[in-house]
Amino acid sequence: MDGARWVALAAFGANLVFFFTNGLGHGLAGILAGNVALLGSLVTLQIVATVILARWIARSLDEGQVGRVERLFGTLRGFGVAGAAANLLASELGRHVGAGRLSIAESVWRLLEPRLDRLGVLRPLAVANRMAHLSQVGRYREALELGECVAAPLRPPALRHVRDASALVCNNRASAFVSLGRLDEAEEALAGGFALSPRPAILEALDVNRAWLAFHRGDPGRAVAEAIAFLARTPAPALGGLWGLLLARAGEPDLAMRALERSPAPATDRERFWIEAARGFVLARRGDLASAREGFDRAIALPVPPGPSALPPA
Repeated sequence: MDGARWVALAAFGANLVFFFTNGLGHGLAGILAGNVALLGSLVTLQIVATVILARWIARSLDEGQVGRVERLFGTLRGFGVAGAAANLLASELGRHVGAGRLSIAESVWRLLEPRLDRLGVLRPLAVANRMAHLSQVGRYREALELGECVAAPLRPPALRHVRDASALVCNNRASAFVSLGRLDEAEEALAGGFALSPRPAILEALDVNRAWLAFHRGDPGRAVAEAIAFLARTPAPALGGLWGLLLARAGEPDLAMRALERSPAPATDRERFWIEAARGFVLARRGDLASAREGFDRAIALPVPPGPSALPPA
C-alpha cells in the first residue's frame, strides 16, 4: 500500500481517536461516512489528515497532555505520517513560546529535537522558535549554538517561508549577541535578516532590534530616529510596548507614551514587562518618582529573566 493510502488510514484512525478521547465531532456514524466519502480523493485525505493531526495536537498541548502527543508519534510511525506530525510540532513550539507557555514549549522541544533532521524546510522555523525560547530564559549561548545549524546565508530561489524563518534565526542571533555584549556580531546578524525577508512582522522585529542596537552602542539619537521612522510608516506596531520602552529609555517620554497608546494589549509577561518598565521611565522623566517606582516594581515582579538587553527574540 502506498504512502498516500497510509495517510488515508491515518486520517480515519485519527478521527476515531479524536472522537473517543475528546468527545468532539457529530457522532461516530458521521465520522465513518465522511471518511468513506473521502476515500476517492487521496489528495483531499492528505489535507484532512493534516487538519485532524493539527487539531488533535494543538488541543492536547493546550490541555498539557504532552504524553498523549508522544504516544501519538509512536502510533503514526506505522502509518508513515510521523513526519507530518513533527512539522506541526515546529509550529506549535512557536505558538507556545509566543504565548509565554514556556514549560509546554520545553516539552514540545523534547519531542521535536530528536526529529529535527527530518523537518526539511521547516527546520529553520523550529530552530528560530527554540532560540526565542532559550533567549527568553537567558540561555543566550545555547541559542547561538543552536542557530549555527541554519546560520548560512540563503538566497533565492529558496522558498519564501524558509527565508522568513531564517530571517527570524538572524534576528534571534542578534538578540543573543547584544545580550552578551557582542555588538558587531549582532549588527552582522541583523543585516543578514534584512536581506532575507520582506515580511512586515519580521521586519518590525529586525527594525526594533536595530534601534536597540544603536542605543546599546551609546547612540540614543540614532535609536530615536529609527523609532520615529518606523512608527511614522506603521500605524499599529505589533511591538509598540518595546518601541515605547526604547523611546522612554532614550529620553523621549512623549513619543514613548504615543507608542504605548498604539500598542496592542499585552498577551505575555514579557510584553507586560516592556509596558510597565516604559511607563516607569516616562513617569520618572516627568518627575513623578513615586508612581515611577510603582511601575518599576510591577515590572520587576513579572517572571522575566534579567539581562542587559531588551531586544526581543521573535
